[in-house]
Amino acid sequence: MLYFYLSYARGDDDALVNRFYEDLNAEVRLIAGLPRDPEVGFVDRAIPLGETWSERLSAALSTCRTFVVLSSPRYYLSDVCGREWSVFSRRLQQVPDQLWQASSRTLVVLPWIPHDDDRVPEIVRPFRPSTLMPEPVFERDGVRRLMQLRRLHDDYLELVSRLAYRIVRAAREFLVPDTELFSVASAPNAFQPDRKSPIRSPAGRDALAVVQTAFTAAGRPLDETRLPGMFTPGPVWVVTDATTAASGLPLFGEYARHGRLSYLVHADALRSDVERGLDRVRLEGKPVVTVPLRALRAALTDGRAKPFLDELERRYGTQDNLFDTKNALTDERFLFGREALLNTIGGAIKRDEHVLITGLRKVGKTSLLNILRQHLVDQPVCMVDLQRFDRHTEDWPAELSRLMIEAFDRWGRLEQVDWPFTTSTPATISELERQLHARIDHLGRSIRLTVVLDEIERVFPEPNELDAGRRWVRASGALRLLAQGDRRTVVVIGADLRPVANRVNDLGPAGTNPLFSFFQEIPLPLLDAEALTEMVHALAREMGVLEVTSGFTERLFRLSGGHPSLARTIAAESYRQRRDATLLTDVDLDAGLDYLEESDAVGYVLRNNLWDFLTPQEREVLEGLARPGSTPPYRTAERSQAEATLRRQGLVADQRIRIGLFEKWILDRDEAGRW
Repeated sequence: MLYFYLSYARGDDDALVNRFYEDLNAEVRLIAGLPRDPEVGFVDRAIPLGETWSERLSAALSTCRTFVVLSSPRYYLSDVCGREWSVFSRRLQQVPDQLWQASSRTLVVLPWIPHDDDRVPEIVRPFRPSTLMPEPVFERDGVRRLMQLRRLHDDYLELVSRLAYRIVRAAREFLVPDTELFSVASAPNAFQPDRKSPIRSPAGRDALAVVQTAFTAAGRPLDETRLPGMFTPGPVWVVTDATTAASGLPLFGEYARHGRLSYLVHADALRSDVERGLDRVRLEGKPVVTVPLRALRAALTDGRAKPFLDELERRYGTQDNLFDTKNALTDERFLFGREALLNTIGGAIKRDEHVLITGLRKVGKTSLLNILRQHLVDQPVCMVDLQRFDRHTEDWPAELSRLMIEAFDRWGRLEQVDWPFTTSTPATISELERQLHARIDHLGRSIRLTVVLDEIERVFPEPNELDAGRRWVRASGALRLLAQGDRRTVVVIGADLRPVANRVNDLGPAGTNPLFSFFQEIPLPLLDAEALTEMVHALAREMGVLEVTSGFTERLFRLSGGHPSLARTIAAESYRQRRDATLLTDVDLDAGLDYLEESDAVGYVLRNNLWDFLTPQEREVLEGLARPGSTPPYRTAERSQAEATLRRQGLVADQRIRIGLFEKWILDRDEAGRW
């Protein structure tokens, strides 16, 4: 039994909320006479960034016996909290008798941060916590204050105890009917009943409208069928809850056609039985791509619906070797081993911290940014690939300013049908700041523009590049001002091979670097053995391979060191060379490696993604590790720095080159006299 669901606004001192939840959870277990281990409550602290409508959250809201609210000014502005309230209220409406008594006992509102009553929606005002503690304590302090002040500690303990008794009693005396599991995204915001959703254009937050609008924008208009959520051509099936996905899968398989790409657009995470069912459809020769609804919304908001769908067609519709083609372009399931990192970055964004993701070429930085962007679909995001700019000749800072305003306006026009702004290029930093402030003020709520900069090294100046340095100072200075001014209007996420933009301060004649020590650095590591094994098994299974031997995955990890691109290159050729259509073994791995060696495919990956981007000092360190005993007896500052960089990148671990094939390649070059 789930005794309670704790509802709160993210950002309202989350650490204290977690402590309150743990204290209440323990007290409820004690009073209910339960063992120490089982969770008797639910709080969404463990849900990754962007998983607002996760299946776990929906299941908890659909079955919890009581609903505990931590009331604050931010709570009633939260769309998520309004939908949570709406779901539980909907369940209360099904109580046949004693509705008010059941409501007042099972829906508990606690003042987390004191606020004026005029900020409380009408639907909430009947629920007052007067029976738990003396009203003056709540009105003056709130629960958060009780936890912070030592002199109020006894009051806090008394509150937790009384609340726990109330929860246990209500759970036993008033059976609030469970409701059928459904996506919380389909629930209205109880605090703003006239507001249909945060997106009020024809695209709406409604899943069907988003899909139709996106496909139409891509030049692929859809026709409705008699089956709800099913469109042709394609077919394109839109699923908004887990139950529908499982029950409708056989019919979807009938709509799907041999050799023609079908789409399943899903609002919630797909259950494992649905994923297995889709694999069976694929094995019938009917290619299916699963697309998270938020990915389609992100593409629509960014004005990239057509290239997004074209890329899906290219990657999934014409290829049969997923080791070659399938990555985390759209599907977070294939962000192997990086889920915790995504949460870390998401947490930093919530704290208005700025992040620089670093890592080797082809380790998945862009894929990580793609998935991160999908998680930020409810706020304005400006995605910029700096590779498109020439730092020597192009006035890229002005174009960056225009792209920032354009991204905000695209999102705003989907957010509000009466968006009054016209996109223009700000002439100065002050004008850029003024335009952002005007848009935020029009929305009437605090919001940040997330600026995502990929390939920073393309525009960061080399020493003594005066013009390039001045452009960098102008652009990065604007970003720092907007990020750290009186009104913080932007959060910056960067990606680069190395953290140079965060560590180099002196730009010579151009001055100092405005982004020096600006970012929180987060290195993107190579895959560990478990993540690589998961990747191989998942992709092989989708292609009809029923078994991958442990010998195959263990050797693949030693050879590739967990470098995703190299591992996939080897696995792809092993798949092509396999002797048994349903099996991958180390014999197939040997056959794949032989072919790759003959064509120099491995050498190409190692040269173009690793060796060519190393400094002379880093190459010297690797040469020494590949040939024990050749390391110079002296240690310089440059060598120490090179060793530290190689460890941070994951190329070196425990004084060994982690990628077995890279070590062999270095030795082969040495023996061939090519040093």
